Amino acid sequence: MNGIAGVKGFGVQVANSRGLEGKKRPHECRHSTLGACATPRRGLKNKECRHSTLKRVPHRPTSMARSITVRLLGAFAMAAMLLRAADPLYDSARKKLDMIEEGRAPRGSQVNFPVAEVNAWARVKVPEIVPEGIRDIRVEMGAGTATGYAIVDFLKMRQAQGAATGWFVSKLIEGERPLRVTVRMESAGGRCTVYLTRVDLSNASATNTVLDFLVKVFFMPLYPEAKINEPFDLDYNMERIELRPGVARVVIKR
Repeated sequence: MNGIAGVKGFGVQVANSRGLEGKKRPHECRHSTLGACATPRRGLKNKECRHSTLKRVPHRPTSMARSITVRLLGAFAMAAMLLRAADPLYDSARKKLDMIEEGRAPRGSQVNFPVAEVNAWARVKVPEIVPEGIRDIRVEMGAGTATGYAIVDFLKMRQAQGAATGWFVSKLIEGERPLRVTVRMESAGGRCTVYLTRVDLSNASATNTVLDFLVKVFFMPLYPEAKINEPFDLDYNMERIELRPGVARVVIKR
């Protein structure tokens, strides 16, 4: 009898222990290694805690988080503007151009634009005119000549202009390729003439037909008032523009 009572007593203890395990205290969870979850269950359903990967309350950004995100984006935009404005070469070229356009350049003076300033100006201004399809812009100047280099994708340039391109032509002009354009300039008496002398595309010289096509389809839409191979008047009281090795010079009328 005593043996039977002992067995019964052991069974009661086992049952009680199982019953206690099945009834968890308010802050217990099955994920806690200490036997009780130290994390409050605020906002969670019964029998859930933030340790659970099966039933997790979706995260919703607070107004503070959204405010911080907006401020960060604004800071990044401001940093980009400051970096562009911090280029002393671009800033120098822009100030000189503003001086000429506003009529503040003294009569008979000469305003020099070193090639480094010209390239800095082009790196900023060309993407504003052609936002897609052109990169790695560089200019070199010689005696009365200038040569521009760039990597271009004519199809992206057309698309950036909002122009439709036929299937056949799009297959001919799509993809990036190196471009080199050489011009010769003559200027005197308040007038200037720019002659397009050579265009190399993918290291191959373009024919006259291709040159005409490039000028009409890509250049003229960007600069509708520009004139190629014919004289035009200079504005802002300029007498002439001189191209020399490493520098472009603007001479103001006396």
